[in-house]
Amino acid sequence: MGEVQLPYIEGHTAIAQALEVLRHYGRSGIVTEQGERRIVLTDGDLIDALRERGDLLVAEVSPENLTIPIPAEMLHHDIFENKSVAVRNELYHALRTRGAHYAIAPGPVATVRVVTVEEGLSNLLRQQVIVCRCRKNPQRHVYRPAQVASGKCSRDGEPVDCT
Repeated sequence: MGEVQLPYIEGHTAIAQALEVLRHYGRSGIVTEQGERRIVLTDGDLIDALRERGDLLVAEVSPENLTIPIPAEMLHHDIFENKSVAVRNELYHALRTRGAHYAIAPGPVATVRVVTVEEGLSNLLRQQVIVCRCRKNPQRHVYRPAQVASGKCSRDGEPVDCT
């Protein structure tokens, strides 16, 4: 398992603004709310939704991966400091059983501690977001770097700039 601090963004925030927050925090994931639950959205979730559906509110973006709350009975243990191996194993089992990639602990509004099912996921979320934009339509033709291996926009063939 891994652990990462992610910025919390209110659900009524537009995707484009959320991507700027990611850039500011040097992360590639956020925590937001959908209804009464908090979820993790990755840069991929946000960029793909922006390209396919426009500048939605982040609460309208569907996450690729499931987020679960850390069960209340586990919260009084020191999950994040690796001191409670049995509880960490229980949480890992809960993530695996439910097919979840992320578990969220309550915390301050500005940033939220997130447990990931694999250490590699937390490392990915710690990376700086990179957004590739088509020169002809930079507001809607947006991609993740892996989606523009040719360096051209798949929609109109124009050059793509990644920042």
